Amino acid sequence: MYLAFGDPAASLAGILYGDRSIRWSNGKSLVGSIAGVITCIIVSFVFFGLNAFHISPGHVMILSLIGGIAGGVAEHLPIDVDDNFLIPVFSGFVLWLAFILLGIAL
Repeated sequence: MYLAFGDPAASLAGILYGDRSIRWSNGKSLVGSIAGVITCIIVSFVFFGLNAFHISPGHVMILSLIGGIAGGVAEHLPIDVDDNFLIPVFSGFVLWLAFILLGIAL
């Protein structure tokens, strides 16, 4: 879901407003990165907030922030791998660790 929603939101914001923002060395803009992170946080909140997993509201907030940031940051990792592969793998790994550290069993 991060790839389906966050990556296009980051790209669209970067195309529309990236010229008014700081550019990273990989050509991506700060505006696009922020849009991607915010979109991933919203997607996480909606997904976990449906409470299909019976997660407490506090854990929903924490997981939404962690997952959203992981989804947005994945594009900036110094790994020469396509972000279409990296975003779901990295964010999934980070969320898996968050579930373990928070003691949430599914």
